[in-house]
Amino acid sequence: MALSDKEKTEKFKRIIIKRLENIYDKVVLVNQFKNLSWTKIKILINQALQQSADQCDINIQNETDKKADILALKNEIETY
Repeated sequence: MALSDKEKTEKFKRIIIKRLENIYDKVVLVNQFKNLSWTKIKILINQALQQSADQCDINIQNETDKKADILALKNEIETY
């Protein structure tokens, strides 16, 4: 089961939003935005996707499919 473009977009947004929600200082937030580049965003998303894939239970078929989708998305992001 491959992820749709909408599902991919939602996954990317959740990763980025989660990262921003953990910033509680305006100066840090401003610096974060100043220092953002596509390379840094890709690294952030790749790390989050890998963590998500690592949490999947490979003994359950549904989880195995989910892990495969996440890893495929992780590989796809390298082409952007």
